[in-house]
Amino acid sequence: MSLLKDGYEIWGKLSEDEKEEYLKKNHRLLLAYKYKKMIHQKKIKKLLPKRPKGPFQHFLKEKKGLKIESQQNWVSYWKSVYDGLTDKDKAKYNKKYEEEKQEYKEKMKIFNNKVFDLPKRPFSSFQYYVSERILVLKKNNPNMKQTELIHKAIKEWVSMESKDRQYYNEKAKEDLKRYKRQKKQFEKLGYYSKDFDLEKEIKGENDGEEKKPKLKKRRKNTKNDSKKVMPKK
Repeated sequence: MSLLKDGYEIWGKLSEDEKEEYLKKNHRLLLAYKYKKMIHQKKIKKLLPKRPKGPFQHFLKEKKGLKIESQQNWVSYWKSVYDGLTDKDKAKYNKKYEEEKQEYKEKMKIFNNKVFDLPKRPFSSFQYYVSERILVLKKNNPNMKQTELIHKAIKEWVSMESKDRQYYNEKAKEDLKRYKRQKKQFEKLGYYSKDFDLEKEIKGENDGEEKKPKLKKRRKNTKNDSKKVMPKK
């Protein structure tokens, strides 16, 4: 019998009070999940680069604060004025838009490099060998089942000499370094970058990485500080 069927049977035997206790726990966990999800989404939204303003939006920004005598809606009025401009007059607003658009693309490249989830756990040397070897075995033995391919790769690994394992040991070491770098950055910022380099971070060479602002420590009063003396009446 499967675990799911066993679970349904056990649940059916519980009293209403016992069920109520589990339902309450489930409700609390669901609320906690929703709250964490909301915080997570807000955090991402803050880091997400602002989309570039269109040419008309730049024109409208220039006219901000100006009053109109017309009974027409303020935005509609300036839209009609903007539509009446020549291509030459619109050129400067188009230029601002193109500049912002380019800047937005560059910022999005940095943002898309950020991962808002825990980094993948490192592969062991054994896992590297098996994953690579299976592809070769499958190509040479197309009719072989996946389980058979895995067992064959495992047997090869067990009988392999330590010097032949060196290549995969090195790959595993590099992957472990990668995991440690990404995990450290994730713990610091709440995300990690795929191309993040801890050594460069120490030297301050990582471009586009947001650092937490340093809080200014409140200066403590020392014994040498001069006390304010109230004037005598």
